[in-house]
Amino acid sequence: MNFDPCTLFWKGYSLQSYDLVAPQHLRLRLQVDSVAFCSVCQQSCLQVHDTVLRQVRDCDLLDYRLSLIVPVRRVNCPDCGRQNEHIDWLSKHQRMTDRLVKHTEDLCRILPIKHVAEHLKLSWH
Repeated sequence: MNFDPCTLFWKGYSLQSYDLVAPQHLRLRLQVDSVAFCSVCQQSCLQVHDTVLRQVRDCDLLDYRLSLIVPVRRVNCPDCGRQNEHIDWLSKHQRMTDRLVKHTEDLCRILPIKHVAEHLKLSWH
């Protein structure tokens, strides 16, 4: 039985490689493991037009700042034409995962924005 823990966090992707960018900054390169779905109609699309790599931030992993290199496919949907694929955990054109966005929002409910930005090493202006 093969179990990939990446599927718990990044549905449809698995870990291809990783590297230490800085002493406390880990970069994970993910690879696609599933069929692409159109972001408009959610229909599965077998024909991929092209793929771009997008670097996004995710919640910290232990003491490491976590960056992901995610291949995002542009599909030829039979109904909608060319569209980016739908990724469950990453909103369209976002540079942060939905998990990090929610974590940031939760912290902003109890802490000043400036403190949250400093803690997560985010720019807020």
